[in-house]
Amino acid sequence: MAPSPPPQREVAQRGVLRDIVYAQLPDGRQPAKEFIASLGVKDRMSFTSLFLTMAEHGLIRNPSKFRPNIDKFHCQTGDINRKYVLAEFKISHGSGQRIFAYLNGRQWVLVSGFPKGASLESEMSRARRIVCADAAFHQPPPNSQETGDAIV
Repeated sequence: MAPSPPPQREVAQRGVLRDIVYAQLPDGRQPAKEFIASLGVKDRMSFTSLFLTMAEHGLIRNPSKFRPNIDKFHCQTGDINRKYVLAEFKISHGSGQRIFAYLNGRQWVLVSGFPKGASLESEMSRARRIVCADAAFHQPPPNSQETGDAIV
């Protein structure tokens, strides 16, 4: 009997070049989705615009809206050690908001969000834990062709 495929992540924005999806923890929670739902309409629309740009064009060149490489770290799942690169979607109006993400194949996986001014080290530590839990939960079955590498 073939192993069952990993669960699919919920799609926030589908595009020609990339999909934007939510990280999901084993308990079913989606921290980035919960964060976005807590935002006001203007902030949600701003993030939606950034996600649409990324999904359709594959990149955002403006560093005040997207930083592709703010942290590098490893997650160990069983015998597999994978390297991940944390990126940041940013909106600056109002109090400013941030959402961490990582690239997995053609998907940007939204990890967690926080307001500008929060402790960056604390938020990165939280994001690393979420990435590792999400990656382990969505790990492809053994001997799968999918690598799951998330190196940008």
